[in-house]
Amino acid sequence: MHALSVPCVVLMLLTGGTNRRAYRAIDGRRTWVARVEREPALSLLRAIDAQARAHAAGVRVPETIAHGSTATTDGRYVWSVETVVRGRPFVPDTLSTARVLAAATDLGRQLRRLHTVTVDAFGDLLPRPYPVYPSFDAWAANKARRIAAAVAIAGGRPEAVPSISAVYAALATWYDGPPFLCKRNCAGDIAGGNRSGRCWQDRCQVLC
Repeated sequence: MHALSVPCVVLMLLTGGTNRRAYRAIDGRRTWVARVEREPALSLLRAIDAQARAHAAGVRVPETIAHGSTATTDGRYVWSVETVVRGRPFVPDTLSTARVLAAATDLGRQLRRLHTVTVDAFGDLLPRPYPVYPSFDAWAANKARRIAAAVAIAGGRPEAVPSISAVYAALATWYDGPPFLCKRNCAGDIAGGNRSGRCWQDRCQVLC
């Protein structure tokens, strides 16, 4: 309430969300979305950071108004309050061709903006419980070191390890660019031998 400068709000639990602790906050005239997660709340803190980066790039995402940490009798919780981005369900079969094309064009613009946002390393945003890597091949090499253990945990055949390792060795050579907040091609960066990771970028340029 202090973050919103209102005397009180009504909280309604929203379905979905990564931790099922997302609420619609209503003061009678205005609406926000509040999120809560018990510390260390790594996923929520990274989501706040990612959303801020996307918003700064002009992507149509909610804007975080405030966030912080509060002590309760049940422990400390991280919270955030954000604006609501209004929209309607998109059902292509019920819309005219012109409206579908308009929606696709707008999506292309949003994706182009999102795919310009770089980050400082391959791996998680801050806060980071795991190591990050300065290059894609270093990230792939770390994954490759864990292949034998992963195959064993999955109950796979040990003789499969060399062939899987060969795939990772090839994968490590397929991208030499900077790390991005969103994969350049949300359907798979290197599908179809697209070594530069520009597949979605090219499609967006056609749409826009």
